[in-house]
Amino acid sequence: MTPWASWTGSTALRTNATRSGKIEVRCALRSGESTLPTQLAQLIIPALVAFAVVALTHFFTVRRETESKRREQRVGYLVAAYRGLSKANNHPRLWQVADELDPLLTELRNSLRKELGQKAVTGRVLWLKVTREK
Repeated sequence: MTPWASWTGSTALRTNATRSGKIEVRCALRSGESTLPTQLAQLIIPALVAFAVVALTHFFTVRRETESKRREQRVGYLVAAYRGLSKANNHPRLWQVADELDPLLTELRNSLRKELGQKAVTGRVLWLKVTREK
């Protein structure tokens, strides 16, 4: 028996009769055409990749914004502490403890400069006090 083929849509059905009397049916796809599972995979895989990209972008954006806000708060706290202690250091009634505040002010100044990305300054803080004569 000779094999024959009938074309239905995009597939070719081939049937062969074997010597034992069994009939084999084979389906061959035309080149460039795909089946339903392949089409679903072509839709689902890019959608999953796009979802993963969006999720990772969101995760890293939230993380960056959180770190930025924390940094801003740290700088704000350091500036407030430095200003408060420098005012106390220059207060006329607290001149007895001014020498004790200098190491703390130096440490605060260096922490603030480090947070802002600047080099630390060595040496003692010198204060210039301007007064009006009455």
